Amino acid sequence: MATDQWEKGDVDQSTVLRVLEETTDALDGAGIPYLFIGGLPLAIYGRPKPIQDLDLMVKHEDAGEAMAALEAAGFDSKDPDEHWLHKAAKEGVLVDVITRSEGDLYIDDEMLERAVTKEYKGHQVRLLSAEDLLVMKAIAHEEDTAHYWHDAMTLIVGADLHWDYVVRRARHGAKRVLSLLIYAQSRDLFVPDDAIAELYRSIYG
Repeated sequence: MATDQWEKGDVDQSTVLRVLEETTDALDGAGIPYLFIGGLPLAIYGRPKPIQDLDLMVKHEDAGEAMAALEAAGFDSKDPDEHWLHKAAKEGVLVDVITRSEGDLYIDDEMLERAVTKEYKGHQVRLLSAEDLLVMKAIAHEEDTAHYWHDAMTLIVGADLHWDYVVRRARHGAKRVLSLLIYAQSRDLFVPDDAIAELYRSIYG
C-alpha cells in the first residue's frame, strides 16, 4: 500500500472492491448521475488487470454534491489545482471524480443515456459506453499516455460497438478518432469502411 494515501500504490483487491461498493452506494444514495471511466470499464470490456484506483465522471454542477456524499461515507477528500478534478480516498484506494476529460469532453445527457450497467466481481457498476470510452481514449492520447490507443484497440476487439454512434460522438475530435480507426484497420482489426468514409467526409467534405 502507498505510504501516502494520495499516491497510487498496491492495494489488495478485496479492499478495492469494498471501496468500490462504498463509492457506488454513496453516489447512488445521493442520486448523483455518474459513470466509471478508466481501468474499471476497460477490465470489463476486455482488458482485465487488477484495479488499484477508481475514476468516475460527473457533471460539473454535481461535483460538489458528489464529494459531499463521499465525505459523508467516510472518504477523505482534497481538491487539486485542476478545476476539473476532485480526489477522494479510503483505505488506500484513490477515487478521482472528474468533470472534464482531455479535449474538453464533458459528461452529457447522451453519455448518460448510453451508459451500461455491468457486473464486476459481484458488484454492479455503471460504465461509460464502450463507444464513448473509445472516443475519449483517442482524443486524450498524448506522449505520456501512449497506452490509450492500445486501450482503444481492446474496445474495438472486445466490445460490440455501434459504429453510427462512434461516428456521431467523434465530432469532439474527429481527426483523432479517424486516425485511430485507420490505425486499427492497419492492424487488421475490424472497423467498417463506412465508418471511416463518413468520418473522413465530416472532416474534409
